[in-house]
Amino acid sequence: MRVMNLLEQEILDFALEGDLLMFHELKKQLEEIVVIERINFGRVFRIELKPSLKHYFLSMQSEQIEIPDIFAELEGLENEVAVTVIIRHGELSAIILVANDDEIIPEVPKIKRLYYTSFDLKGELVEVPKRNLNNALLML
Repeated sequence: MRVMNLLEQEILDFALEGDLLMFHELKKQLEEIVVIERINFGRVFRIELKPSLKHYFLSMQSEQIEIPDIFAELEGLENEVAVTVIIRHGELSAIILVANDDEIIPEVPKIKRLYYTSFDLKGELVEVPKRNLNNALLML
């Protein structure tokens, strides 16, 4: 098990921005969270997480919740990368980065910029200056 690196810390801090009780509770896990595994599949980079203190368990209605409204610009890539944070059984569980086209995510990704997305009136995904918390969570 390893300590989170800058990429992981930045993504989780950004993902948990907003005035939702669940986000405030999940932020408590950041103090003690560890990285179980980092797996780079090329276009997909998966980071498995585990809060090290069990008392941070958050009671939730859904078994799994995703925070899918984040994109990142990474050094060395032309296109943005979709970022999803997974919460399972009330615990921060994984960060998944997915590259567009045939781009390969570097072994040690570095963030140039993170931003939120939302659907416009045409149903297209667009960058937004202010996060829409109604689109911040996907309950599964």
